[in-house]
Amino acid sequence: MTNCLVVEDEPLARQVVETYIHQSADLQLVKSCTHTFEAFEALTAYPIDLMFLDIELPSLTGIDFIRQLKQPPALMFTTAYADYAVASYALEAIDYLLKLITHERFRQSIDKFFKRTAPPPAPAAYSYFKVDGQLVKMPHGDILYAQSVKDYILLQTVG
Repeated sequence: MTNCLVVEDEPLARQVVETYIHQSADLQLVKSCTHTFEAFEALTAYPIDLMFLDIELPSLTGIDFIRQLKQPPALMFTTAYADYAVASYALEAIDYLLKLITHERFRQSIDKFFKRTAPPPAPAAYSYFKVDGQLVKMPHGDILYAQSVKDYILLQTVG
């Protein structure tokens, strides 16, 4: 489950993002804030994985706020202004959502977030060996030991 924080001063925009989060089985809304002071308190009180942050806020801009954080969570800007898009990517934002945000556009951003934060794939649990001119797939769990014999490898396997 991904813990989310919404920082948005506009009630309708905040409600839209909150609704989309509630409709997503993989997201959980931890806190919703109207200004950066409240958001800072939430970031220190709760483990936040993803923050939806408006840029034009009454106390401090979202860009200035994120620059002040030592270890910000993953970030998606939600704004009515396209002017800050370049600055948002310099801050390593996952995405830049222009209001009014559609559910489809929201899901695209969430998918991008999960692709970027997915753990690396586990290393292969098998190796290929050339046997009589053909490649043979050998699970690592089946190999008891390997012995070097000049230019060859002698494998002792379970079978």
